[in-house]
Formats: sequence, structure tokens, C-alpha cells
Amino acid sequence: MLGVENQTNKNETKGAGTGKRLGLILAIYLIGLLIGGLYVGMISPARTVIQADFGIDGSLGIWMINIYTLFYAALIPIIGKIADRRGRKRVFTICVGVFCVGAVLCGLSQTVGGFALLLIGRVVQAVGAGGMIPVANAEIGTSFPPEKRGMALGLAAAVMGVSNVLGAVAGSAVIGAFGIENWPRCSTCASRSASRSSLRAPRSFPTAHGPKSAARWTSPARSCSPCSCCCCCSA
Repeated sequence: MLGVENQTNKNETKGAGTGKRLGLILAIYLIGLLIGGLYVGMISPARTVIQADFGIDGSLGIWMINIYTLFYAALIPIIGKIADRRGRKRVFTICVGVFCVGAVLCGLSQTVGGFALLLIGRVVQAVGAGGMIPVANAEIGTSFPPEKRGMALGLAAAVMGVSNVLGAVAGSAVIGAFGIENWPRCSTCASRSASRSSLRAPRSFPTAHGPKSAARWTSPARSCSPCSCCCCCSA
């Protein structure tokens, strides 16, 4: 009886540790999905001000939004395949770091580089954000047990949908808090959360996810939600 009780206690402790680890993984990649989706339209409220700052018209200024959307959607399957071969932990960490670099470039464009640097920064942001989605969906398929997988998939889909819709609202809130002249804050306000996620990811994600791993996911295209690619290209 004592041996059975000890084994039961060990199983309960192991289950609690696994649940905590899965919760941490879920929180990390949901932050990535949220940031990537928000930045599709977060810069929209400041578009007219940015155009005035750089002395450009609307036909050119719309590309600060469109270029992010195009690269964001196009790179999801590509980076997903890279993550399948090179490891999700590594690719996720790199993509979050790339996103932070893009945010810094966008923030610097007001004083250095002008509109060209802003577009470059938006492309770099899109590269980073486009790598978060396939990694996040792959983690659901390999890390979560079947009884919890549906809940995790539902949370991921909800975060992606809400973030794509609320990007402009978040941008308006940032501008309202810091002033219209401080529009670069729209690009840099999430860099702190993104950098924290990149630091936590190596300690939370599983290590072995190469092509020969038993936990290998089948296809990045299958693991990505269609709604994540259906983003509006106009402000």
C-alpha cells in the first residue's frame, strides 16, 4: 500500500510539472501570435501622419501596411518548413529576435532613413512574425496531449482572429497615450514582450524536433489556420 501511495504521489507531482510547462509553452507562443497579428494593422491609425512626415502620398503610403501583410502571409509556410528541419525552438527564438530588430528599424525611421527604412523595418517585422505561427501550431500538435489539444487550438485561433481585428484599435490606443507625433511607439511598444518571449523560449520548448524526431509535424501548411493568412491589405 505504501508503495502504491508513493507511486501515486510521484505521478501527481509529474503531472503538475508537465501541466505547468505546457502552460508556459502556451503563454509564450500565444504572445507571439498576438504580436504578429496586431502589427498587421497597428500602424494604420498613424498612416496619414507618417505620410505627412515623409512627404509621400496615399498610393505610396499604403505600402507600409501592404508590405507587412504580403510578407507575413507568404513566409508562413516557408519558415514553417525551415522550423521542421532546423528545430522549432531555435527558429522561434530567431524569429522573435528578428521581429524586435524590425521594430527598432521602424522606430528609427522617423529620424534616420526615412520611409525606405520604415518599409525595410516592416519587412523584417513580417519575417519575424511569419515564423511565429507555424512554430506555435506545431507545438500544439506535438506538445499537448489529445485531451488538451482542442482547447489549445481554440485559444490559438481566437488569439489570431482577435489580434488581426484589434490591430488598429491597439494602434489608436498607443497614439492616444503617447501623442500623434510619437507614432514610432506603434512599432516599438511590443518589442519588450517579444524579447522576453525569445528569452523564455529556449528554456521552455522541447529540444529535439529535427526531421527524424518522432514528434515531427507533417506540414506547415496544414498546421496554419487559414484565417491567419486572410488579412486586410487596406487601412
